Amino acid sequence: MALWVGVQQDRHFAVTETVIPAQHHIRTSDGVCVIVPAEELHRLNVWLYKNGLKLMAQIHSHPGRAYHSTTDDAYAVATTVGCLSLVVPNFAREPFDFARVAAYRLDGKANWNALSSAALLRMITITS
Repeated sequence: MALWVGVQQDRHFAVTETVIPAQHHIRTSDGVCVIVPAEELHRLNVWLYKNGLKLMAQIHSHPGRAYHSTTDDAYAVATTVGCLSLVVPNFAREPFDFARVAAYRLDGKANWNALSSAALLRMITITS
């Protein structure tokens, strides 16, 4: 799992850093997942506050197809309205391509709503 953080100006958000939080994986009868411990979430939130940054997106991968699982819904790290959750297929073994990413956006009722590839591409501009 990785996180995009940065600064917001009006309706625009500039990602200034990619953060890889401390995490560990588990395997259950349902599959595999990563867990970010509570103390790491606290450390991350303090760091964001002290640096005037906001969490904009979480990115993680699944072993097969990209989708938002019930675990992804219930245990998201990005929990602010408007945050994105991007799921990359096949443990991210292929080159990154927004067209293959399953994208979701958190609404005001704590629901993750699917975004089309076209909608995601309209939202994100990559600059150098």
